[in-house]
Amino acid sequence: MKLKKSCIALTLILTIIASLFVGCGANSTAFKEYKEYDQFRFYAYMTPPPANVGVEELANNPDYMTDEQYDWVKECGFNYGITIYESSYLEMLKVLEEFSEREIKLFIKDSNITQLIMGYNSGGMTAVQESNYKKAFENNLNEYMKYDGFAGIYASDEPKTAEMYGIGKASKYFYSLDQAKQKEWWVNLVGCNYGFHGSKTYLDHVLTCAKTTGTSRLSFDSYPLIKNNIIRTSFFYNLAQMAAIGKVRNKDFDTFILTMGHWDYRTTENYDDLAWQIYTSMAFGTRGIETFTYWTTMTTGEQVTHGLIDHYGNRTQTWYSMQEVISEVNSFQHMYMNAEWQGVLAYTANSNYTNEMFEMIPSKITVTETDVCVKMDSHQRIASVASDNDLLIGVFKDLDDRDAFLIVNTTDPELDDSATVNLKFNDCDYVAIYKKGEKVFAEVQDGEITLNMGSSEGYYVVPMEL
Repeated sequence: MKLKKSCIALTLILTIIASLFVGCGANSTAFKEYKEYDQFRFYAYMTPPPANVGVEELANNPDYMTDEQYDWVKECGFNYGITIYESSYLEMLKVLEEFSEREIKLFIKDSNITQLIMGYNSGGMTAVQESNYKKAFENNLNEYMKYDGFAGIYASDEPKTAEMYGIGKASKYFYSLDQAKQKEWWVNLVGCNYGFHGSKTYLDHVLTCAKTTGTSRLSFDSYPLIKNNIIRTSFFYNLAQMAAIGKVRNKDFDTFILTMGHWDYRTTENYDDLAWQIYTSMAFGTRGIETFTYWTTMTTGEQVTHGLIDHYGNRTQTWYSMQEVISEVNSFQHMYMNAEWQGVLAYTANSNYTNEMFEMIPSKITVTETDVCVKMDSHQRIASVASDNDLLIGVFKDLDDRDAFLIVNTTDPELDDSATVNLKFNDCDYVAIYKKGEKVFAEVQDGEITLNMGSSEGYYVVPMEL
């Protein structure tokens, strides 16, 4: 059943392309696409591990830091990585060299920075210790800088609010170094469903991170897909907060997605499991997707199933599904990355049914006295929407002041439901549609168009006038 989804989706794609491609040669010639853009980021979190890092029955594992494994990271489509099991200086240089050769950027977790952060927060670090940590780090940094793939420092994961003081102080030291000024400082936050971590509200927690830690971008993890057809209702609310703070603080944000089954979370190995998480995040304007995890954690506890690569270095179905979604996103990233997020529209197919995830999205979020529009009641470009399943529509404005919409079928991917979507645009003669890795131009009659969307698919649509 699971593999059949791709075949069904492909049949739908070919049917849609055949029905939509109706002689819009003149329109396609006039339609402007962007040639310059920042890459949408896909982070392989937990890169191929070295030998002897496994526990329990995975103890004495072989060295997986091989050419084949690094080739697979690139082949899947990742352009960033984050080290976890690599702990020695030589291991860091090894993965930096391999990633640089493949034009993949890498965040390094340097133990000297970790010690500085801990020391600043505890207040127990002596001047001699601080000096030694800094000297050791600067020696390491000089070597890191020799590699084009060095993106910056993995500073902290899921810190409490009180711990942000030390992170911020260490970042000031980091950016005082001439070599570091163009590099990044990575901090990831836990999701709002896990509490406020010492702040009055989760919004305060994220805002404190944005203000004080020196982080280059915002990042959070909150995994929405839970077993037994449960979806965490706070996920869209969490995305809304990150989007609002990112907009006010002028910071892009990245979103962790679930790619490894563990605890009561699903094993997200199918296309729609991953596409649902990625496209709903993009509807809120995220500029990067982080995988939890790329390599399966080297333990058999915590009900771990597998990530993109299993415990023993084999590609899983999740790897192939992720490759498919990455390829899709890459096909329209030149448009998406040149558009500014404006908010979202939430469409509920059944008026007698309340979509709790949609209900939790606020109409606006106030960030330091600045109101940020989040959930819109309507949009002047859209005259009407009708669908047999719920939709989340990300609203964007590109560099040429064109409206663009990322339309996502938000039905639980476990249900494998398609959606027939009828849209009517105002002031529209044709639309450019980016979907399933293809670009299609479709003429419209009275601004109306029908989209047949597979489970969890996302279409980037640009309505145009002649």
